[in-house]
Amino acid sequence: MDSDRSFKALAIIYLLALVFLFDVNVVEIGIQCYALEEEQCTSDLSPFLPLPYSDTSQMACKNIWNSFFIRYSQTDDNTVTIILSTIYTTGWVGIGFSKDGMMLNSSCMVGWVSMQGGHARIKQYHIEGFTPSEIIPDQGEIPLTNVPPFVVLNRATLYLAFQLKYPYRLKEQSILLAFGSKHPHPKHHLLTLHDDKTSIKFDFSSG
Repeated sequence: MDSDRSFKALAIIYLLALVFLFDVNVVEIGIQCYALEEEQCTSDLSPFLPLPYSDTSQMACKNIWNSFFIRYSQTDDNTVTIILSTIYTTGWVGIGFSKDGMMLNSSCMVGWVSMQGGHARIKQYHIEGFTPSEIIPDQGEIPLTNVPPFVVLNRATLYLAFQLKYPYRLKEQSILLAFGSKHPHPKHHLLTLHDDKTSIKFDFSSG
């Protein structure tokens, strides 16, 4: 009887220790996520982004997937300014706009830093299929303004900045997020297969 009680007591102590360690890990992860969000959403972008992207005073900032953050603003004339940022090591990073949340027939903005010379590039693509030859560079239905899109690598973070103009107020929108660890083709800029992707609903009318 005493041995059973001792075993149960030890089991309870062991379980409590596991719960304590789990809670500590959860708290540490939460602190790390909060610190990353604070860094991404409060950092000054003016040293490396041109106007109008460097003026983030009217922009909201949200963590939308893994290390992907989006800054955005929308004016009364339905001009939407977007800055997507994420941790970057190699390959490409993209954000797409879809009518139904699917990749097919969506349009996306993709940025990367080339292996030859370290040149930063950003292009619009139209996804007409699922093979590299069916993802067409320099085409798409994203209504870009005359303000040139911009991409830059600052420290370990890649920033994709672009501006859109709609005939209506942009509200909830299906967006696609993806990245690939291999660079696009250096000459034709055809995309390589993505390593991971997701599709979410995002409300651009909320602050």
